Amino acid sequence: MTRYLLLLPLLIGLACAHVPSGPVKYEYEDACQEDIMVGDYLNGKISCDLCAQYRFSAPCYNGLGLVEIEIYKNLDKAEEYFNKALKRDSDFLQALNNIAFVYFARQDYEISIQYLEKVLKLDPSYEDARANLIYMLISMGEMDRAEQEAKKLKVLDNEVR
Repeated sequence: MTRYLLLLPLLIGLACAHVPSGPVKYEYEDACQEDIMVGDYLNGKISCDLCAQYRFSAPCYNGLGLVEIEIYKNLDKAEEYFNKALKRDSDFLQALNNIAFVYFARQDYEISIQYLEKVLKLDPSYEDARANLIYMLISMGEMDRAEQEAKKLKVLDNEVR
């Protein structure tokens, strides 16, 4: 019995040894975002998986959603990951913008537009969401509204310069 009790701390130590702590956890998140940003989706899958395993953060799940779209063309799984990101941070702009793309790809334009409008309500200067909204409005034949949004985008572009 004593022999087993002496092994218990060793077994607990081994079970916990693989869990990174401190800054290492954040390195996974940084690597995940960097890989996705440069279009390295294969390495992004690995770093985002590690990130999601140890950080459970919105950027990790958002990255996995993008991997599902880019590598596997799996909109359902991508939506699942984007929703996980939104559970971690309901105002995570990238996930909101990306889930709008999922609905657009499914030709569910009204829901897609609702997500983009939420993004723009949270951050009117988010140019990607505004450009996506313009594209969707054009696809739906709503040229007047698309033109109004394009003017807003042009104003934003002029303010940046």
